[in-house]
Amino acid sequence: MVKLENKYKRMCSEIANLMAHNQNPAFIKRCKVVLKYYGVKLMQISYVNIPVVPQVQINARTIESFSEFECYRRFRFRKDDLPQVFRLLNFPNEVTFDNGSKLSGVEVFLFSLNRFTSHCCLEDLVGVFGKEYTLWVRTFHWFCSFMYQRWGYLLKNMLHFWVQYFISFCEKIRRKLVLLGFPSNLGSCRAAIMIDCTIIASLRPGGGPIGAGGPLAERWSNWIQMAFYNGYKHHHGTEWQTLESPTSMCVDMYGPRSFRRSDLTVCMAI
Repeated sequence: MVKLENKYKRMCSEIANLMAHNQNPAFIKRCKVVLKYYGVKLMQISYVNIPVVPQVQINARTIESFSEFECYRRFRFRKDDLPQVFRLLNFPNEVTFDNGSKLSGVEVFLFSLNRFTSHCCLEDLVGVFGKEYTLWVRTFHWFCSFMYQRWGYLLKNMLHFWVQYFISFCEKIRRKLVLLGFPSNLGSCRAAIMIDCTIIASLRPGGGPIGAGGPLAERWSNWIQMAFYNGYKHHHGTEWQTLESPTSMCVDMYGPRSFRRSDLTVCMAI
């Protein structure tokens, strides 16, 4: 990093010397563009802050190493149910990553559940599960890929399975409305599922140069980032619509769609 910073500084100094000995307006204009390019590179280097997370030596975590209270708080499952969930998801006993590192399937399962059910960052979970920070990055990526490839069809093409339960879903929703004080004669209640939208924020798309880049490289059209920007929330992202049953199960997922559109627009587009 220091060598790269010195290189950019040396380039800026040489360009400044060339500008001092050449008064051609076109040449000076081009030199200013190049100086701006190297100036941005220097700023990026100056603000780079890579967190240094020390490796924590902790024995391999198992389900038995967590108490009943910790299991429910960290994983949202009772301790006795976790082995059954692990078995039903068809997790392998051992996972090998692209760099040759290995973890037990139980560790991958527990860490990823904890990552999904809490707002902790990876650095915080290193103190719980030990080992190296980058290993857990690979672990979480592997878990997401495995779950989508193995079980993703349950969210994409399984409405025909849930249709048989819609009548009982309607009755459960009707009973809940009665408990909340609504009239008991809700015989016409036909609501079986709830529609909800989830937003996944993203960085500004299309912000870089086209191709290899460079000081005079052509930039992507501004329309690209506008297509993903929501003026109400003031950030870019994509939107997913989910159908939730009264049993708290997600029965279908549709997306991604541009965050520029509202929830109603996404619903009407299906």
